[in-house]
Amino acid sequence: MVSQTARIVLSGSEVEYLFGEDEVLVQARHLVNNRTALFETRRSVIDHVSLMFDRHELLDAGGCSVESLYRGRGTIAVHNHSARRELHDYEMITLMGMRDAARNPVAA
Repeated sequence: MVSQTARIVLSGSEVEYLFGEDEVLVQARHLVNNRTALFETRRSVIDHVSLMFDRHELLDAGGCSVESLYRGRGTIAVHNHSARRELHDYEMITLMGMRDAARNPVAA
């Protein structure tokens, strides 16, 4: 489980085709599709843990790369120049549609 504003690294042929990048950052809330990614609705209180380092880092969390928390000097500059490009809302709609179509082909 991650915060809905946590940024997750996405990669693959669709990302490269659509955005010309090997990897991009996406807020977790944009990945919710009610099948493989869901909002947590069963708990009213959730413990949240963030890992903080001397600089902004990408972490491997069980095969999913997520960004670390960074609250030090120059935080704004670090977040304006992310380790990867961050997708906008409208870009995520295109990517998720392409991935859904690839996973659920329509029979002829």
